[in-house]
Amino acid sequence: MRESIYLDTSVPSAYYDDREPEKRDVTRTFWEELDKYDVYISPITIAELSNNEEPKKSKFKELIIGFKELTINPAVEELVERYIKEGIIPIKYRGDAFHVAVASIYKIDYLVTWNCRHIAGIHKRKAIREFNVTAGIFAPEIAVPTEFVEEEV
Repeated sequence: MRESIYLDTSVPSAYYDDREPEKRDVTRTFWEELDKYDVYISPITIAELSNNEEPKKSKFKELIIGFKELTINPAVEELVERYIKEGIIPIKYRGDAFHVAVASIYKIDYLVTWNCRHIAGIHKRKAIREFNVTAGIFAPEIAVPTEFVEEEV
């Protein structure tokens, strides 16, 4: 059985981001590895990518073709509210809470993000994992693309 990956918005966004060439290049190398996994996104990912101007919006749509889209259901919405209520993710960053909740509820092996402040920071990963485990909820491994690329070297 193949492992699964959930991509939050920051990963496809970095694919075309020339402001940070190193991050862009790592993202592109990581992208080449995605055929080894079942890759998922959510309506949140699609909506956030759609906030861009053309032609970037079209590029993002092409980039995520073929990825499976997970739906937002009541269990996801409830978990989002719990993350916010417990102070794990600030209400201001509700979209980030959705990404974590989707990956958790659907039991995705890896949530891949460049968002180290609200999702992938070491203390944030620990808080999410501890909360999920204590609540009896699956805890995905939260990682940045670099971790996948470094393993290949």
